Amino acid sequence: MGFLHPLYFLFTIFLLFVIMMYFFRKQYETKTIPSVLLWKEWMYEYEAQAWWKKLQHHLLMYLQLFILLLLIFALVKPFYETKGLEGEHIVFIFDTSASMGTLEDEGKTRLELSKEQAMQLISQVDNQKITVLEAKSTPALFNEAGNTKRDWLHTVENLQLSFAQSNITDSIVLALGLIGESTGQIYVFTDQYDKRDELPTINEGISLHVQNVGSAKENVAVHTFGVAKRHDEIIGITTIYNESLKAKEVELIIYGDGEKINEQTIDVDAQSTVTVSLQDLTPAFYYEAVITGDEAYKLDNNQFTFLIEEQPSDVYLHSGIHPFVTKAVEIGGANTIHVTGSSNGENVGVHFVKGLDQEEWPVGPKVVFGHKGVKNSIEGEYRLDAQHRLLHLVDMQNVYIANAYDTEIEGLETIVDAEGVPLIQAGTYEGYPIVVLGFDIEDSDWPLHPSFPLFFYNSLQFLLEKSSLIGYFIPGEILNYDVSPLVENLELINGDHITKMEGLDEPIELPVEPGLYTIRETYEDKVEEKYLYILLEDSEKTITPAPSFSIGADNVEREEGLIIKDVSFIFLLLAFFLLLIEWEVYRRAISS
Repeated sequence: MGFLHPLYFLFTIFLLFVIMMYFFRKQYETKTIPSVLLWKEWMYEYEAQAWWKKLQHHLLMYLQLFILLLLIFALVKPFYETKGLEGEHIVFIFDTSASMGTLEDEGKTRLELSKEQAMQLISQVDNQKITVLEAKSTPALFNEAGNTKRDWLHTVENLQLSFAQSNITDSIVLALGLIGESTGQIYVFTDQYDKRDELPTINEGISLHVQNVGSAKENVAVHTFGVAKRHDEIIGITTIYNESLKAKEVELIIYGDGEKINEQTIDVDAQSTVTVSLQDLTPAFYYEAVITGDEAYKLDNNQFTFLIEEQPSDVYLHSGIHPFVTKAVEIGGANTIHVTGSSNGENVGVHFVKGLDQEEWPVGPKVVFGHKGVKNSIEGEYRLDAQHRLLHLVDMQNVYIANAYDTEIEGLETIVDAEGVPLIQAGTYEGYPIVVLGFDIEDSDWPLHPSFPLFFYNSLQFLLEKSSLIGYFIPGEILNYDVSPLVENLELINGDHITKMEGLDEPIELPVEPGLYTIRETYEDKVEEKYLYILLEDSEKTITPAPSFSIGADNVEREEGLIIKDVSFIFLLLAFFLLLIEWEVYRRAISS
């Protein structure tokens, strides 16, 4: 208990002033009366009264003195200290990366423990502004429609793991900007942040508290895993890291297309890495390395990889191909081979052909120029499918095309057209990817534009892509996935969980949980499956927590302090209540 303004106790001198007023008030009046016999009897009764009844005769004075004393106490602002949150603005930053899913001794994850700590702090908030941030690569700000504690408690309670790498430093910078020139506190709930040298300048009146949640746990991780085909043998290599403080014996199991193909026991010393070579693996499209040995954090106990067969990089340029096209293909890094005469299936690679009937097209991936048909003059603006991968960084609106063929290849997607005349089509023809340009290069000024070599670079990437593998991605990444117009249904599959994808022409927001996923395309007469792997980032393969710390504007370590609770309002309420009583006493006195 204390007083913020004890100087106001000097006002107690006014208590004496009130008492003196009662001393000097007029107490008697001179009157002529016939007898004092009744007075004597009253005096005897008065002297026989108890002391506390005598006080009733001066009740107004006592009430006034007490009211004045309560007002003086309200002026000195009495307070008491209690544990709480200082400042006008409190910011909570949550790390939702994969390592926050580590199980602690209580059977709860680090994120769950963080949320419990934050909810306890929110319960101590007293008319202060609250902000909640999620420390993703781009910090996410939660905006609540309501501003009550219940709203923020609900927000914190619903936080889930994002599995993506956290960005604590940028989140702290954002929090400082939100607090601005006011006072406040920033609470960071993470597990491995100790980058004090990277911290920005902390303004006066702001404190930063980094709560690194969790304790040291045994952890063994698959750091790297890859396979390759060497001659007629499939070999692999994997590295296993033991983060624990003691040696571990782990079982390494290799799966190929879901079937167990290799198993061995590996000894890994404390805080060291072991490289394991794998020989004569069974042919498969995808492989998975799985280890056993720890229970607290299992996300880094497996890793997938794909057997990528070497794609033919030769580009066969058939007769009639424009020299500018040849130059653009060479800029893209391809090995160009000029072909004269017929070549149908003899040369394995990408074929660039011009003016051939469909029956004459070579087997394999190909780019077709100026196929048969009637030429039409091109007028008006082009209609582009800007999301298509062939048009990535390619701007064709300023390209002049004089004439184009009016023939459209059935089953291909038109990605550029002018008033219904297809200019560029792409898709699959007889099982191979194909790009069709419906105009002759010499009928345009496209080679004079920067987009010309970019388009053919994108075309080579499109034609050489292995159809069954989409690629490797980080949690929550956006996938610009090209869907054929012939696809009737698109599904994302992870184990037994199947998600139907709506809006086939829109980018796909990938799941956040690491693992192997399958995209299933359903056509009228067939079903195709492609694979993608959402990987666990390397930074999330260690779980040893860093020490917690708290600093202020002076960058000096500090503990969380006590906050002051002002109780002067209680004395004001009591003074008002006694004032009502005094008014009632006075009213009865003058009416009797």
